[in-house]
Amino acid sequence: MSDKRNLWNGTTGVGVQPWATVKSIQAITSNDFLEFFRLVRENCEAKGNSGEETKRQYKTLIRNLFKEAKSDFPALSCPEFPVIKKSVRQKRHFTHQEWDQLVRVAAELSGGSARRSLTAEEYLGLPWTLTNRQNFRNWVDLYDALHLEWFYYLRSEDAPRLRSEWFSEQMTDEGEPQVICFLEKTKGDRDKHDTYAFRPDALENVRRILKRKPKGWLNFPHIKREIGSENESNVGETINFLLKKACEKAGISTKGIDWTTCRHTAFRMTLEDFPELGTSKYIRDFADNGHTSPPMLEERYLRFIQREETAARARAAIQPGKWSLVKRVSL
Repeated sequence: MSDKRNLWNGTTGVGVQPWATVKSIQAITSNDFLEFFRLVRENCEAKGNSGEETKRQYKTLIRNLFKEAKSDFPALSCPEFPVIKKSVRQKRHFTHQEWDQLVRVAAELSGGSARRSLTAEEYLGLPWTLTNRQNFRNWVDLYDALHLEWFYYLRSEDAPRLRSEWFSEQMTDEGEPQVICFLEKTKGDRDKHDTYAFRPDALENVRRILKRKPKGWLNFPHIKREIGSENESNVGETINFLLKKACEKAGISTKGIDWTTCRHTAFRMTLEDFPELGTSKYIRDFADNGHTSPPMLEERYLRFIQREETAARARAAIQPGKWSLVKRVSL
């Protein structure tokens, strides 16, 4: 709600623009928008960002206003906006080393309980207090949430609504057991389907998680929420708080870190560990499994992985310049 108020009343808000306060909506032109988006760009650059997302938000707001006005002005059409380029940056993710450090720290902060095969009673009996979120049971919950994200590429909005009942153990065609996740709620109108773990250690880890939380909410089950309004709980706040605390204790920068970082890490590290998933033969299956699309994998991960690999191969193949090295002088 505050973001919407800023779009209307902020420094470059729509509501304070001359064309919005003086002109009739029928008299607004493309030149008015050209000048407006120039001001938005300059304001965002002064704050140190490109402003592309802000401009897209303004564009959506203005279009909605014109749609509402059509009931009074049936012939009204929205003037053209200046082109807003989409800037794609590499998503913040943990490296393999950082991820290992993060999981290790979560396990240590749980007093070692996170890696034990606990019963439901033993799990509920772990030290816990409402007044301090950094307690043993909460660290076990963070450890579990990290692994569920690592294996199943879950969205941040899945964290408060994930339930034990969504997981089932089944046999593969080769007769091997596996734990499958069936998301009961997906983004928008996307199809519901089974999500498979691509990592071989998923079975042991998820069995351990389901043993201590055999029914109901999986992430921080002590936090109250109702089915259908899970995102209104403070699960997201708690999980992000503990994630950043664990990063600090692991010596990992918290800049740009939130729960979505773990989803980016899961995708990125899987593509690094098994590059074939990024090929035309497998990329659609991998994208569908993670409830995303091949273009999204290409745009957010594969292009950056390939760029880094190309640079590494070039450094290994290109000979250094004769005059760029420091000559050692013997004393």
